[in-house]
Amino acid sequence: MRKLGLAIMSLGLLLTFPGAALAKAAVPLKSTGSGVDISYPQCADTTSGKLPMAEPFWIVGLNGGTAKDPNACFAAEWSWAAGHLAIPLSDQPTLSMYVNTGNPGDVMPPVATWPLGPVVGDPYGGCGGADDAACSWAYGYNRAEMDVTSAQVASPDVTNLQWWLDVETVNSWSDNLENNRADLEGMIYAFRQASPSGLVGIYSTKTMWTTIAGHVPLSDASGLPSALYNLNEWVPGAVVLKDAERNCGLMPFAGGGRVLLTQYGDGLDIDYRCPGTALR
Repeated sequence: MRKLGLAIMSLGLLLTFPGAALAKAAVPLKSTGSGVDISYPQCADTTSGKLPMAEPFWIVGLNGGTAKDPNACFAAEWSWAAGHLAIPLSDQPTLSMYVNTGNPGDVMPPVATWPLGPVVGDPYGGCGGADDAACSWAYGYNRAEMDVTSAQVASPDVTNLQWWLDVETVNSWSDNLENNRADLEGMIYAFRQASPSGLVGIYSTKTMWTTIAGHVPLSDASGLPSALYNLNEWVPGAVVLKDAERNCGLMPFAGGGRVLLTQYGDGLDIDYRCPGTALR
């Protein structure tokens, strides 16, 4: 995951703090309103002095670049982040996770993880293994359940976690935008079941989001408000802080949400917390 407007890739962290000598090479805080996101590309950085020694918040990537691949150093990175916190910002989780997303429903033959049966709660009806909205929802739900299981290796209590869904065109997506929206709705449903006191948000840009999910209607297939419509948004694309601050004023790409975080930096990914935005 990495500034989508330029070339997006990732975030990451790793192991234990090796001693006071490392602190001399520590990266200073970028901004009192900023945190850092990390993932598998930073697996070696906790022992190289390339990461800050303290940040108000960290966002750690659970996957290894695609929804099906694990981040092999996730547990070590999560432990690092938990041990290198500065004074937290108000109304901002100190530790959050982001997960890769995708919808391989139109891949033939179907991928091994494509659902063949229904999942309870699917607003699109019963999945029968087809490339349709019902199975896309079930696929997203199942993928999120696997993410929760993986997350519990490092964070056994996931009941109040904030989850960010990394929605990028570099991953596999169906040409059917409704199916892609159903896939993401299924993920959100599962994360909200696992973390009833937590939050879910979307990492993307307007261009990426429009290509993958298109227009988000007010209601889903069941007639209830769409799970995608009012989400917090995390927007990449800036290189310097002033541009990240400006991106806080962007119109939401998914409907009725609002920009909560913006990403900037050239190398290490820094995340600016937009002022005046409350979690919801």
